[in-house]
Amino acid sequence: FITKTLQPKYILESGVHRGQSTWLLRQAAPNAKIISMDPRMDMSHWDKGTTYYTGSGTPKPGYDVNPFKDFTQLDWSFITNKSEALILWDDHQSEFKRIMQAHKLGFRHMLFDENWSPLQ
Repeated sequence: FITKTLQPKYILESGVHRGQSTWLLRQAAPNAKIISMDPRMDMSHWDKGTTYYTGSGTPKPGYDVNPFKDFTQLDWSFITNKSEALILWDDHQSEFKRIMQAHKLGFRHMLFDENWSPLQ
């Protein structure tokens, strides 16, 4: 609902796993530029309009795949109006830390989708 309402120009997805959230985000905001980051390259769903930073950056024909970089390692200066971006955090990092990192860079819109195991 939030993604469909905001219709962000940019979606930054930290934590991809199998790619289901990428698919859902694309359905909600078909014109958004999606940038997905995940240290493991084990997606079962790939989106041709998404730029991936995952694994060692092993090429996947027809897809924009680059070696993994964390959110904090990427240059976001090309997003001049940070209020046009939405960040989906699903990377099992400290949520407070992620809010502070994004806020420092000027980002305002964030969602969290954390599925912690009961023992964590």
